[in-house]
Amino acid sequence: MIGLLASGSQEARAKGRAARRPGEPIEPFGLGSAATVGPGTIAEWGVMRGETETLDLPDEKAATDVRGEQMLPVLDAVPAFIAYVDSDERIHFANEVAVRWLNRSRQHILGRPLLELVGESLYEQNRLFREVALAGEEITFVDEETYPDGVTRYTESRYLPQLSESGEVLGYC
Repeated sequence: MIGLLASGSQEARAKGRAARRPGEPIEPFGLGSAATVGPGTIAEWGVMRGETETLDLPDEKAATDVRGEQMLPVLDAVPAFIAYVDSDERIHFANEVAVRWLNRSRQHILGRPLLELVGESLYEQNRLFREVALAGEEITFVDEETYPDGVTRYTESRYLPQLSESGEVLGYC
């Protein structure tokens, strides 16, 4: 994954993202073969000079047995706004970028209503997208948004609903 983010020109990365359709695999920019991953399998990744590196992968349970506090530094390092909003539109997770854009401390963000944190203008601007996610459908959109930190950004956002086992929408990220 780091190779996907770090390799290739900025133009190539943008072109690849624009060409990718939802559900299609992400092609590694400037890399060799893609990986075959699964419980007990080996992944081979092509590297910049066409060499390969073989990685032994843990079984599926071990790979997914990670606690939230272990993931926070990883999610804080991602240069994108990542948050979890429940069905009552309260934020229950915010990574470092979200904290900066919302211009508040993480402690002030968690548990607060989205409307209170983003302001009425941005809240109304994204109403339709939130309604789609809260109806249980994934949605991706591009928009120009001004956040509480005062910066206007051109963003590509993706809302992914979280469903209970019975299909009830619990929230989205």
